This record gives sequence, C-alpha cells and structure tokens, in this order.
Amino acid sequence: MCFFPPIATRTVFCLLLDRDLEVDLDLERDLKKSILKQFGMLIYMSVVSDNSVGNSNEELYQQSKQEVLNAVDRNVKTIMLVGSGGNGKSHLTNELKSVLESNGYVIYSPDTSYSWKEADVFLENMNTVEKKVVHLLFDPYLEWCIAPSIDTAMVMMEGIRW
Repeated sequence: MCFFPPIATRTVFCLLLDRDLEVDLDLERDLKKSILKQFGMLIYMSVVSDNSVGNSNEELYQQSKQEVLNAVDRNVKTIMLVGSGGNGKSHLTNELKSVLESNGYVIYSPDTSYSWKEADVFLENMNTVEKKVVHLLFDPYLEWCIAPSIDTAMVMMEGIRW
C-alpha cells in the first residue's frame, strides 16, 4: 500500500527533487530520506556513485550486490533496481536468484516491469506479491511524483556502465 503525504508536501517534495534542477546526488538522497522519515516511511535508498570518482564498474556492481543482500537480510518487501540500461540489473538478479527465491522473493522480469509506463499500473503491481524484486529504468517516485511504498529498498545502479 502506498502512503500519500498531504498534497502540499508532495508538491514540495517533487519540486525539490525535480530532475531538471542541478542537485548534488548526496544532497538529493539525504533530502529524500529526511522527507520520508517525517512520514514514518520505511524506505531504504542506496545511490551507487558514478565511476567518475574513480570506482570501477566492478566495485560499483559489488556495492549494489551488497545493498540487495542487506535488503534481503532486513526482509524488505520490495527491492527495486534502478538504472537506464546496461547497468547489470538483470545480471545481478540472475547471480542472486537462489538467495532471493529461497527468501521468498518473486523476481519480476524486465520485460514485465519495463512495460509499466503509468503510475497506476506501477502501484497496482507493487501490491500484487508480498516480496518482490523489480527492475526499473527510472525512479518511479520522481517520475510520477508519488510517495514511496512502505518497506522498499531502492538500489540506484545508474553509475554502472558495462
């Protein structure tokens, strides 16, 4: 179930995090966490930094892998892997498939989740299975200006390029 904050707050949230604004990634992540914490949300976001700061793709991939494993250990309901493409999202879920499935996660194929082009379709699918792993090409909360689902881990893999 998705919790929607009051409209004024949701509007401010979207304006502050508008993609067109030049916002430092760490500041953006901290701002998201701060706003979500006010509403008692249980959301965990990990922004894997881009490789312009000297991290190799392999290091960033391993960081993403660890974030997914941490989410599994915390028994998070929804794990979202986000990146525009060619970031290793599918490779990561294939590598961790036995761990994910043995912990009760359903892995949505990219063919399925990439077809969710509207907020209502996304929200409907977020409520269909108890525990799930979803691949997305964009951050759905920013794209559609909706409040995050409770008990969600989002691993941003945009900085990885294979």
